[in-house]
This record gives sequence, C-alpha cells and structure tokens, in this order.
Amino acid sequence: MRNFINIFLIKPSDFINLFSETRNTSISRERYIDLIKVVSIFLVIFSTDFFLSFESSGYEILINNESTTNSGMSIASWYLNGIAVFFFCNGFSNSIAWYSNTGRDGSVWEFLANRINSILGPMLVLIVIGSFSIHYSITNKLIPEYFVTSNDSLHPTAEFLLWPLWLVSIYLVVLMFSPITAYFHKKRSFLSLLFLLGVFLFVDLFTFTGAYTFIQYLNYLVFWLFIHQLGYFYADGTIQEIKLAYLFLTCLFAYLSLYIISTNYSSVSSISNFRLTMATNEDPPTIVMLLSSIGLISFFLVFRNYGERILNNKFIWSIVSTLNAHLYTYFLWHTFFFVCTYFFNVESYIFIPLVILFVLIVGSTERNTFRLSSSLVRRINPDQPWPL
Repeated sequence: MRNFINIFLIKPSDFINLFSETRNTSISRERYIDLIKVVSIFLVIFSTDFFLSFESSGYEILINNESTTNSGMSIASWYLNGIAVFFFCNGFSNSIAWYSNTGRDGSVWEFLANRINSILGPMLVLIVIGSFSIHYSITNKLIPEYFVTSNDSLHPTAEFLLWPLWLVSIYLVVLMFSPITAYFHKKRSFLSLLFLLGVFLFVDLFTFTGAYTFIQYLNYLVFWLFIHQLGYFYADGTIQEIKLAYLFLTCLFAYLSLYIISTNYSSVSSISNFRLTMATNEDPPTIVMLLSSIGLISFFLVFRNYGERILNNKFIWSIVSTLNAHLYTYFLWHTFFFVCTYFFNVESYIFIPLVILFVLIVGSTERNTFRLSSSLVRRINPDQPWPL
C-alpha cells in the first residue's frame, strides 16, 4: 500500500526535473511548435465547454451540441479545430525524432517505444482511474448512465467521458506509419503529399453505392497521415521558406472555400461533433474538415516570427513548457472536468485550484512512473522491423 501511495505522491524532485528541463532547453529547439501544440489542445478543451451544454428534462439529462444546430457556432468550430494543429505539430516532432533515432542507429522499435512513452502514462492512468471513477459515480447515481442526444438517442456517459481516447488510437496508428511516411517524404516529398491528398479527395468527393460506403472510412487514415506529413515540411524547413503573405492567402482561400461550400453542403458544416450526432464532418473526415485544418494551420504559421520572439522571454517559455509537460493530462481528463462542473456544481474559485492540483499529481505520476522500461527496449531484437 505504501508503494502504491508513493506512486501518486508529488515529490520535490518532480518539479526540480521539470524546471531543469525548461532552463536547459536547447536554443535550437523549435519552441513555436510547443506553443501552438499547447494552444491547439486548449482550443479543443475550450470548444467542449463552448459548444456543449446539459439540460435536465424530467429524469433525463439532455446533452446539446450547439455547433450542429446554430450556424454561428458551426462557423466558430472551423476556427477551433485544434486537433488538426496538434497532429501537424506531432508530424514535426516525429520527423525530428525519427532522424535522431536513425542517426544513432536505433531500430524502429526504439523509435516507437520512445514516442509511445509520451502518451502511455496519461492513457493508462485515464483507463484505470477514469474507469473506476465512472463505475463508482454511476453505481452511486452521482451521474446518469446515459445522456440523451438531440436526435433522441441514448449516448453512454462512459463513452462521452472517454471520448478523448480516440486521439490515442489515431495517434498510435499514425505513429506506426511514421517510418514509412518519413521514407517517402525523403524520396518524393511533394509527390507523397499530393498522393495522400488525391486519395482523400477521391474517397470524399466520389459517391459510392450503398455496397461500398465502407470505403469512406479509409479517410480516417489518409486524412490524419496527410496532416501529420505536413509537419514534415516544417521539420525540413520548407514551410519556413514560404512567404508569410502566401500563408495568409492560403488561410484566406481555405476559409472562403468553407463559406461557399457550407451554403450548399448536404451535411452539417460543424467539425465539432463529439460523436453526439449522426451527421458529421470528422467521422470520417470530409473536405470541410480538410479546409478548416489547412486554414487554421496556415493562420498559426503566419504568426510564427512573432511567436518565436515572445518565447525568448524566459517566464513565458516556462509557462508554455510546464503546460506542454502535462498536455495529455489536460486533454484526456477535460471531459471529466466538464461533467463535474454540471453535476457537482462546484464554485469556480474552488474547482480551478482542484483541477490544477489534480493535473499536477496525475501529471507527475504519468511523467515519471508509467513508461516502457529501458530493459524491455533493450531485450527487443534491434533487427525486428515492427513489434507485434
């Protein structure tokens, strides 16, 4: 029991190590990527609170997604597409990590193990503690077992609370493809990107008969590989050579196209579905999701030079670095925080410090305890191409 308690005990060394990492960050590090990665995740967290609302109706709890019923909210969702920006940043990070790994003759397994370690802890803690909390809360009737959606269907509360885990599944799949996409990027960078874009557009724009609708789900893979591979162009310096005016025009073109498409689009134009409605542009991704992603990524890149300058301030960089260290914790638990604000009615001046304390405790545990051991990595045959 003492060892179990020690796992979740905040130790001074945890903060010392965290601040030491912040102070000793290499001057060559692309800090702006860390900044927009933090901003992207907090855009997702904000959109949850901004678009969703609960309403009591007798013994039922209705969950409403305003972005699917309100045209203004639908447009707002185009600018809060933080997940696409997050995958763009991961494309940059995975590209740098892959070539760093190959530079020291590392195996594919070592690359995957090192990248998986960043998300392994948050995922395991959420599954264990989150599942126990959901079971306890539903059993003791603290929260309902089901929510009622706008189309009068029942949505399991557990599925909503664990919704952020979908990012883990897509991230791991994209990560497994990283060695392949990195190879094609090195050989034919623009051709490989255009190939992914062409496949995506073909699947999305062509109407298949009822017997072939399953082909549309191929865009789950193709779309996120495309966004992820855009990050490779930032890693090799190609995007930095593009004039800011062109990036702004790309952003403008993407959002103007969205306005034109949305007027005649057969489906809802929102890209913040949360799996609560039948009509969606992210399940699987559609051209609306693509244009929103390109527009928002281009928008962030327009302010790259300004962002790099403000990150030279040590205080601002310390804040960004600290938030970045616990980023997965904020994202994976934000639906729990959202539900708690409604069902437990905790005042904000009490709730916010409790959230910060929770993230510090859980984040410290995730960063330092739940990791693939180095001995396990060493036991794997370096010649093994992909671990089964």
